Amino acid sequence: FYHLVKRSLDILQHALSTEPNERFFLEGASYVVAQPEFSRDPHKTNALLKGLDADGVLLARVRQDLSRTGVHVRIGHEVQVPGLEECSYVTAPFVIGGQVIGGVGILGPKRLDYPSMRALVEGMSRAVTELLSQWDETET
Repeated sequence: FYHLVKRSLDILQHALSTEPNERFFLEGASYVVAQPEFSRDPHKTNALLKGLDADGVLLARVRQDLSRTGVHVRIGHEVQVPGLEECSYVTAPFVIGGQVIGGVGILGPKRLDYPSMRALVEGMSRAVTELLSQWDETET
């Protein structure tokens, strides 16, 4: 978990150091592809990679979940992204002043350890929200 949290904070730092209004970072796809569900079946691997590359489809789905507070879990067909039927994701937003300004999530095979991933994503969301709130207070 340490490496996941460290990488997430590195990505967040990079995102905050630039000005664009919207960014979508997807890191670690090779770890998902290496899972037995995909590494043993080239058709599933191909579908997964196409789903991840689809122009904004995953982003639109994640954005929809992040528009509401709390942790959101999507499993298999609930993901509603062609090619990601064998995947699940867990997301949670960053909220400042009642406004969602971003989010964090984990994508993996349907056999994710949901309690652990939910706790990790929720903890990251709270920690980043708190850091951003403190930063926002010093800016105003």
